[in-house]
Amino acid sequence: MVSRVSFQDVIRCYLCDTPVPTKHCDICDIHLCEECEENHLSDEYKEHVIVSFEMRGSTPKCTIHFAEICARYCKKCNSPICALCDSLGKHKRHETEHISKMADGNKEPLKKELKAVEKFTLPKLSIARKCNKQCCCVFSIVFGFVVFCFGFLSYFWARDV
Repeated sequence: MVSRVSFQDVIRCYLCDTPVPTKHCDICDIHLCEECEENHLSDEYKEHVIVSFEMRGSTPKCTIHFAEICARYCKKCNSPICALCDSLGKHKRHETEHISKMADGNKEPLKKELKAVEKFTLPKLSIARKCNKQCCCVFSIVFGFVVFCFGFLSYFWARDV
């Protein structure tokens, strides 16, 4: 029998079909419940990165070596790289660092940028929203007048015909 999928279907654990799993393996791209996490990790032939369901897709994967996780960061190319790219690939002679160190170094500049956006952009956005509401009111008045004019003209056209 063919199973049908609808928009009301619940996301389920890949191994046991338990609804609403709390974990996700970013390498295998499967959802897991708490009970099946250990069973999945017992597969020693593959590397696994288990994250919370909300953080799924957050582990960067290498675009060249698809099964590898990007744990390094190439400063010259400004991109995440895997261990194979770091030691054997085109990044072999580039300066690299652990990706978490790079992420920690970027937190403060990002916080400053966020504060600048909140300080300067958000007030302008609220002004734009107010203007948009006013423009909509003006538009509806003008549209109402145009409809009135067409109704008025149609009366005369109908009378002349």
